[in-house]
Amino acid sequence: MSYPATDIEHTFARIVGAGIGKRGENWDADMFRGGYTQSIGKALGTAADALRHRINSLPADAVPDRTKRLNHYCDELEGIGKAMAQETEEPRTRDDYRWFIVSSLLPIIHDLLDREGC
Repeated sequence: MSYPATDIEHTFARIVGAGIGKRGENWDADMFRGGYTQSIGKALGTAADALRHRINSLPADAVPDRTKRLNHYCDELEGIGKAMAQETEEPRTRDDYRWFIVSSLLPIIHDLLDREGC
């Protein structure tokens, strides 16, 4: 399995509404390739904020319990990001399975929110 750093970067850019390929952002592919924990934590926090904003713009007839659950998951993602951002900036292996999980789940979340119109 090849490392999906560029796919992860593009997903983060779509989630936060940024241009694809803009260099130097905290979700830059090079940061994922390097496995820098603090930077990845910041990127997760940025994604959680953007997702929360989109969730809170769901149509008024959306199920309130679902919105509450989704916000809770964003809070958890943000908490993980904050914890990672405080770790020492020690590079992790680029083949760490966590980045493959992130690169699989975030596009699903993004597409689901797009279908909800937010």
